[in-house]
Amino acid sequence: QILELCFHGGYTHANRYAVDFVYTWAQCFDFSSSYPFVLLTEKYPSEQFWKVQRENITPEYIIKNKDYAFIFKVVVEDFELIDPHDPMPTLALAKCESSLNCITDNGRCISGDYAEIWMNEIDFRLFCSQYKWKENGIKLLNVYASYKDYLPKWFTDYVWERYRLKTELKGVDPVLYCIEKGKLNSCYGMSAQKPVKEVIDEIYEECDIGEGFEKEHFKSGDYHVRKGFDPKKEYEKFLNNHNSFLPYPVGVWCTAYAQRNLFRLGKCVPESETWLYSDTDSVYATGFDMDMIEKYNANCIKKLNARGYMGVMYKGKLYYPGVAEDDGKYMQFKTLHSKCYVKR
Repeated sequence: QILELCFHGGYTHANRYAVDFVYTWAQCFDFSSSYPFVLLTEKYPSEQFWKVQRENITPEYIIKNKDYAFIFKVVVEDFELIDPHDPMPTLALAKCESSLNCITDNGRCISGDYAEIWMNEIDFRLFCSQYKWKENGIKLLNVYASYKDYLPKWFTDYVWERYRLKTELKGVDPVLYCIEKGKLNSCYGMSAQKPVKEVIDEIYEECDIGEGFEKEHFKSGDYHVRKGFDPKKEYEKFLNNHNSFLPYPVGVWCTAYAQRNLFRLGKCVPESETWLYSDTDSVYATGFDMDMIEKYNANCIKKLNARGYMGVMYKGKLYYPGVAEDDGKYMQFKTLHSKCYVKR
């Protein structure tokens, strides 16, 4: 249940200063197979989480400790963006367990008097790079840890084989290409299956508001409300289901790593240009620093090579997952909010 609260999903947001304005030039860079790349190259929780028996854990302790995965509740007071004009705030109000007087930008917090939210160490590092708070205004509660390691080689080899086949089938056989692309995407998707589903009871009988039926909806934090519902028993069913073969923490960390990489790509937008829009694995901006893009891509290739993956040669060109690719240049671009933009 804690890991579900730490799952923050893909990052989609529009620059609040760019909303409802038509830009006469925009460019997009997006990642090639963003999630498969972090499955291949990053480290994940590799053991059962255990509670850290240590008082007053500081942000610095989490940020500097690279060997362990952490999950914990962040309690922060009087917080705000370090740069008040930051176009892409990350703190999602909807993911906060509790909040007070938060000023939001399309669901993302710019500032607030108080917030409680569960995070892992990857999201927390990004949070610390964007926000500041009053002195002694942050606490990390209920900290759990797990040693981090690369995913098993049999699994990463399978991911790589799916990427290779997808690359070699593009433009050759559309049906087989879609099949291999679906298999590749499922390597992440099967790790992000909700272990214990929400429960919906439909009562078909008369109620106070008249004839019809009521729906009682029990969310993740309300499992204890329903009589006879045992979340541990439901979780055991999930573990014993032959379709549930990838551990849920892989999905949580994969998503967090992908968001971190998105913001690294966003740093390739110079201060003289405008970061317009973000959607999970793509950045739209009025311009990019191409030297920084090349350095980012070179580092991606280096990380892949270190894991034994040397690229896919197809029609005389080497292809790599995770690299930022030019996805188009546009004479007009306009956005209103997340998941709402148009380009020509």
